[in-house]
Amino acid sequence: MTLANLLETLPTQKLGQSRSDTLTSEAAINLEEFERGYQAGWDDATKAYNEKMSAFSDEFKEHLLDLGFTYAAAKSEILSGLEPLLKQISTALLPEIAKEGFAQYLLDQLRDIAQDAAHPTVLLSLNPDQVGPIQHILEHDLGFPFEISSDPLIQMNVARLEFQNREMEIDLSDCIANIEATITSLCSSNKKASYG
Repeated sequence: MTLANLLETLPTQKLGQSRSDTLTSEAAINLEEFERGYQAGWDDATKAYNEKMSAFSDEFKEHLLDLGFTYAAAKSEILSGLEPLLKQISTALLPEIAKEGFAQYLLDQLRDIAQDAAHPTVLLSLNPDQVGPIQHILEHDLGFPFEISSDPLIQMNVARLEFQNREMEIDLSDCIANIEATITSLCSSNKKASYG
C-alpha cells in the first residue's frame, strides 16, 4: 500500500469523481511532470557531456600538435649540437679506427679464404705504409703460405689479394666514405628541416 492511498485528498476531488480516479489522474500528471523533468535533465547532461568531450578533443589535438613541434625542435637542436662531434668522428676517429682495425679485418678475410680454398698461396699487396703493421699481425701461422708486397699505387686501408687465379680487393676506404656521407647527409637534412 502506498502513502497516497492512506491520505485523504479532499481539495482536489470533484463531484462525481471517485477517490481512485482523482489519485490516478494526479499520478498521471506527476508521472508526466517527472518524465519531462527527467528528459530535460538527460538532455542537459548529454549536452554538457558533448561540450566537455568536444573541448577535451580540441585541447588534446592542440597538445599533440605542440608535442610534435616540441619533438621536432628538440631533435633538431640535439642534432645541431651533435654535428661538430659527428664531423670530428668522421674526419679524425674513423680513419684511426680503420688504420687500427684494418689489419685485424684483413686477417679475418684471410682466414675465410683459407677455409674455402685448399692450400692457396696468397699474394697480399698493400700500401707501403701499412706493410709493417700488417706483417706484425700476420706473423702467426695462418695455415697457408702468403707473400706480402708493397705497391705505392694502392691507397691506405686497401689490400689486393691474389690466390688461385683469383683477385680480390678489400677496401675500408669506401666504408669510411659511406659513413662520412651518411653523417653529412644527416646534418644537412637536419638543417633543411630546421629552416624549412
